[in-house]
Amino acid sequence: MTAPAAADLPVTTPERGRQVALAQRRALIVQLEQLAPGQWDAATECVPWRVRDIAAHIAGELVYARNPLAYVPLTASWLLRDRHRSFLDGTNEAALRARADWTPMQLLDALRRDAPRAVPPGWARWIPLPGVAGLPGDATFGYLADVVLPRDCWMHRQDIAGATGSVAAKDATDGEVVAQVVRDLGRHWRGPASVLKLTGTAGGSWRLGDAASTGSGEEVEVDAVEFLRHVSGRVVDPELFGGVADPLGAVLRSARVAF
Repeated sequence: MTAPAAADLPVTTPERGRQVALAQRRALIVQLEQLAPGQWDAATECVPWRVRDIAAHIAGELVYARNPLAYVPLTASWLLRDRHRSFLDGTNEAALRARADWTPMQLLDALRRDAPRAVPPGWARWIPLPGVAGLPGDATFGYLADVVLPRDCWMHRQDIAGATGSVAAKDATDGEVVAQVVRDLGRHWRGPASVLKLTGTAGGSWRLGDAASTGSGEEVEVDAVEFLRHVSGRVVDPELFGGVADPLGAVLRSARVAF
């Protein structure tokens, strides 16, 4: 059976996006509920964030996903206090400051309350976000809500698992998250024809580059979680693509997708 072309995968629909986002948020909440008190202060690889900072970050995302206008004060804070930092880092820092004194229970209460209602209003879905925080040139607020925020939550579940020495629980929507990352990679692929085979959690095989039309190309097999960690910019084993010769190896090592 021929693997599908990554670039031709359909984008997540708004209805499916709501389902995936809610499922990923609920999985995160369950994960946080299982933490021992001291684990909330565990350092994560999202330096300098601790586990509680990730929880605060997601709590903020839920507010802004529901009402994009709530992002205005964060932008103002970035301009006034963090202009030396990137827009993404500065606004993230502003959101954390707003919740700096929240307890784990307060954070959980906010996540439980806002997880099901963090759905953008219809008017906001069409707001263009070209190039904002590394998003694709044709990105809209709807794309952010349907595709990027669910994958961000998924990735932070992996971050928390790594920080606490646990394993992020699998969810039925993980496959949608992985496929949309591969779709974005395929749409902007500039490397040679290849077949990407992701193993483990929500894995699968997809064709990249000219392989989309010819069915040819070298096959690259890698763990799905580690691959997504890599394209998000996390630090992974330098030998993740050790067996892949250049130029394909070089393109894979430099590949990034917005999270």
